[in-house]
Amino acid sequence: MSSTLIVTTENKLNLAPKNEREEIYQNIATILKTIQGTVPLDRDFGVDGSYIDLPMPMAKGQWQAEIIDAIERDEPRVRVLSVDFKENSIDAMDGILSPVVTVEIITND
Repeated sequence: MSSTLIVTTENKLNLAPKNEREEIYQNIATILKTIQGTVPLDRDFGVDGSYIDLPMPMAKGQWQAEIIDAIERDEPRVRVLSVDFKENSIDAMDGILSPVVTVEIITND
């Protein structure tokens, strides 16, 4: 049996997850919020920040691919179903992208 989970960068992290689902959610949110090269002893953890300052359409495409690669690399208990971005005109004018990631939790049933 599998279930889906929607993760955004806007939610607070739970540093004491009560179950595996919360732990997976925390791990994915941490991946999304971490720029590669900033974690000592694991410089490949997180997403590549080279999309910063690119035009919005290019940044979306590059970050979408990077999010999928990072999650598949660092959280093997899930499969990414989709990566979308919250759209609102104020954030767009400020160059802010807010990813919404939908994943399927893989179970060994």
